[in-house]
Amino acid sequence: MKIFLVCLKHPKFSTVLFNVLINCTFFNALMIVNNIITTIMEIKGKVNTDTINVHKGELMEYKNQTENRAFQEMLQAAVKRLQNRSGEDIAAKSGAVFHSSRNVLEVRSFYETIEIQLPEFRINSDMDEWHYLTLLHYLDMADGTEGSQKLITFGNLKDGLIRGTKFDRTAEQKLEKLLQDKDPEKIQKACKNLGAEFTETKADLCAVFPVLPRYPVTLKIWFADEEFPASGKIFLQDHADHYLSVEDAVTVGEILLQKLSEAFSSL
Repeated sequence: MKIFLVCLKHPKFSTVLFNVLINCTFFNALMIVNNIITTIMEIKGKVNTDTINVHKGELMEYKNQTENRAFQEMLQAAVKRLQNRSGEDIAAKSGAVFHSSRNVLEVRSFYETIEIQLPEFRINSDMDEWHYLTLLHYLDMADGTEGSQKLITFGNLKDGLIRGTKFDRTAEQKLEKLLQDKDPEKIQKACKNLGAEFTETKADLCAVFPVLPRYPVTLKIWFADEEFPASGKIFLQDHADHYLSVEDAVTVGEILLQKLSEAFSSL
């Protein structure tokens, strides 16, 4: 689903989307036929559990290959678009630093400074592939718009009514689980380890994460008390639509939640 929504937000990916739809339709048809045949054979006692698992494994492998192929096509398309622009232009609009002597873009993401070698747009990091793709989309879409520091929810993003609002709810649920039984000191340390800076708000803790140069993500946390469990909400700045689509924004939120989980585990 993530691939389809990303494609829909980028019209140039229409060919990719068409191919993915065909492949996924074929995959779904195979799954339906497989389930029907498996059910019939189970009833007749002509297939065992191991055989069923083998068939399902083969079908899932086909699905993973299809999704990986689509991801690679989106990655190549993003790189191709960026290769038509100068490093100076990309840096000026995205807030990245361009080192002309080395033909390298330098971008800070969370606690890490990432170097992007042009013109191939290779990175010196082993970051998650979706994080990498989102970084390229950010460099491609950034238009230099300055924010007013006003915070908005994902549901307030352009085209965020459905996808963004859904993520707002999901994020709150995941944060409640993540923060369960965590003392304030541990929560603050986990955020700090991800490069967050802290600001004063009405929340018990407000951490601002440097996800991308002009794309900070704010996490507000209310600690547990005698009546309520710990809770949190994730916010973006009001200029976020000038840098990422709603689907990429949701990917950023998911990356933050995953990194928080890993940070807690490492403490």
